[in-house]
Amino acid sequence: YAKLLVETALDDAATQHLKVAPYCSYISKVIADQPEKYLGLVPQEIRAQFGLPGDTTK
Repeated sequence: YAKLLVETALDDAATQHLKVAPYCSYISKVIADQPEKYLGLVPQEIRAQFGLPGDTTK
């Protein structure tokens, strides 16, 4: 259920055009596992801080 909760929250953030700072390691993992869908929510300048790639092509 955790993944569903996180994906729902990320989808809601996308719908509202919000940005995400994934301080929770599980949220970072969900974003990293689906970068084409969620990486754009994390500002590029802070992605490295959370171990995320710099762009959506990685």
